[in-house]
Formats: sequence, structure tokens, C-alpha cells
Amino acid sequence: MAVSRDQVLAIAALARLRLDADEADTFARQLSDILQHVDSLGQAETADAGDDAAAAHVLLRTDVPSADPLHSAPSLFAPAWADGFFTVPRLAALDDDANASRP
Repeated sequence: MAVSRDQVLAIAALARLRLDADEADTFARQLSDILQHVDSLGQAETADAGDDAAAAHVLLRTDVPSADPLHSAPSLFAPAWADGFFTVPRLAALDDDANASRP
């Protein structure tokens, strides 16, 4: 399946992107190459692999809904804590005094 320059320009217009002629030609060629590669993967012979060949090498963990554990405690990388939240230094640009002195 080939992607035409006009198709690329139509998609770019939907995404509100401006492409010049060279960019449209480049993207059309690249997208066509990608689709050709995906098509070739679909043509691969897998009859000898068996139904569970892909899943046989995958180790699955037990699915237990919970929060992900942190690798490090936040207190190790947070500068300061207040009421269970880590805080960061205030930006001087947000201070009223700093803004009042600006013209």
C-alpha cells in the first residue's frame, strides 16, 4: 500500500500542520515504507510456530491492582516536607515585591 503526497497533505491539514512539497514527498515515502514493512510482517510464515509460540516466552506477573511502589522514598530526593507534601523553593518572580519593582 502506497501513501500519496495528497493523502499526506490531507492528514497534515487535519493535524493543522504545514508541510512544504519536499516534506510531503518525504513523509509519503516514509509512510509507504512503514506500511510495506508491516504488510511483509503479515506475510510471515507462522504455521510451524504453533498457537502459543509467542506467549511461551513471556513471563507474566500476578495482576493485583494496587499503587506502584516507588524505587526510592520521596524524602530522599525532595528538598523539604510540609504536611505530607514535598515543597520546592518559591520563585522570586512570583513575589509581589519583585513584580512591583519592574517597569
